[in-house]
Amino acid sequence: MKKVYFVLIVLSVLVSCTKEEEGPSHYIQYNDEKYELAKGYLIFFGGEHNNYDIALTSSQVNVNEQGRTGIGNSAYFQLFSSSQTELTSGIYTYSSSLTPFTFNRGNYGLNYDYANRNGTSLTLVGGSLDVTKAGNVYTITFSSVLASGAQVTGTYSGPLTALDFSDILSDVQ
Repeated sequence: MKKVYFVLIVLSVLVSCTKEEEGPSHYIQYNDEKYELAKGYLIFFGGEHNNYDIALTSSQVNVNEQGRTGIGNSAYFQLFSSSQTELTSGIYTYSSSLTPFTFNRGNYGLNYDYANRNGTSLTLVGGSLDVTKAGNVYTITFSSVLASGAQVTGTYSGPLTALDFSDILSDVQ
């Protein structure tokens, strides 16, 4: 009988143990800390270089024609697709060339207040993005380096809200 009680106690302890929290599944990681991302935007600027921007944000940050608003986290990349009609799946590398499968700008806001320009703002100087699309779900994995040599990585998987800003003059044209 003691054996049965012992087994029951061990089982109840095992069942009551929960997996340690690993953090958000969509995130920016910087200095071993993960910053949550909740949604994304695909912004079409068009032009001769097929300019698409990706903004990945936490739930309190939004994107409109004036830029990002709110307080929270964001990752922003200016990409050049091989297609005029969509952001093509593939690996995009940091370059100033404005050629397909490159990006020439990227930055991160961590706990950033876009109205008052307070918080941590990081600008990348190198890196890559892996972009895949299945149906309306994009999976974006990024790895970048800052001027200081620090690494910033992250991932997002989900739909992207499409915004067409092609009537706004892109600053890369």
